Amino acid sequence: MSEDGDPCDVFLLVTNPTFPGCLVQARPIGILYTSDNEWDDPKIIAVPINKIDPRWDEINHIDDLGQHMKKEMLMFFKEIKLLEHEKYDKVEVRGFGSVLEAQEELLTSAKRFADNHHQK
Repeated sequence: MSEDGDPCDVFLLVTNPTFPGCLVQARPIGILYTSDNEWDDPKIIAVPINKIDPRWDEINHIDDLGQHMKKEMLMFFKEIKLLEHEKYDKVEVRGFGSVLEAQEELLTSAKRFADNHHQK
């Protein structure tokens, strides 16, 4: 659970199309720091594990993707809010972080979820 109460966002890079609800074993390679309105809204960047798709095996960190792909992600996460007029001007895309930062965010999100659901 993210700070805003929504599920933790994971942006999964894949070779072939998937479908909503598809479960893919993946591993984080970094994090993209974004915010909209008053909330931080980080995005975990992940790739499928080797057993699922070995094409991603050599991608271990966000910098392994190359500059063009990273620019595409930066643009995507800004422009995806274009149709949400009230959010678009408030969206900030601040940049990428490390695998360790992604792992820390996943642990924090899992703890936030557990704490929230134990209270009910």
